[in-house]
Amino acid sequence: MALSLVAWLPESPSFQTAAPRPARVAALFLDGRGLVTALLWGVNLLNLLTIYFLLLWTPTIARDIGVGPAAAIVATTVYSLGVVASPAATSLIVDRLGMERVLTVTLAFGAACILAIGLLEPPYAAFVALLFGAGCGVGAQGGVNALSGLIYPSDIRATGAGWALGFGRVGGVLGPLLGGFLLSLGFTSHAILASAAAPAFATAAMMAWLGRVRTGLANETRG
Repeated sequence: MALSLVAWLPESPSFQTAAPRPARVAALFLDGRGLVTALLWGVNLLNLLTIYFLLLWTPTIARDIGVGPAAAIVATTVYSLGVVASPAATSLIVDRLGMERVLTVTLAFGAACILAIGLLEPPYAAFVALLFGAGCGVGAQGGVNALSGLIYPSDIRATGAGWALGFGRVGGVLGPLLGGFLLSLGFTSHAILASAAAPAFATAAMMAWLGRVRTGLANETRG
């Protein structure tokens, strides 16, 4: 795939016409982009943390509500289907409603589903339905990745997207570790899952903040 992209994927015209300059990390914080960059890194870190947190603990929660291994696999698969379905669904409306607005609502919806699983201890059918909703919420990561490409000018776009995704991978490592830490403190599996709603809601709040900052910068540019 990589060789095919090198051979046949055309470079963007904006990159070809841009004046070359070193793509240092410091450039991500210039021209009023500092807060935007920090928020984008935070969104990636917390959302990937939540994704892997849920992926690790879903089988444990399924076991605790009394289902067998096959049903636990179904639950985990349904969660993954939500992660896949979310970008496909949100892509249909982001042009009309705005990227950050759609991502904020999607992330908040997923966080609410996570919290409901942890607090309500639902029966299996409701558990699976809420897991699908949680997967749709964290599946907004596809939109977050696209947003990384929209925020920066073409000459530092790869650097910006790469660093944002790098912070996301830090969250991916921390997610399972956080679950184990909470378990060592005596948290039940449901309490551990309810705790995952905290970074999920924080992600939604940071995305809303990011949208307001970008809107302000756009208004200043037009003014």
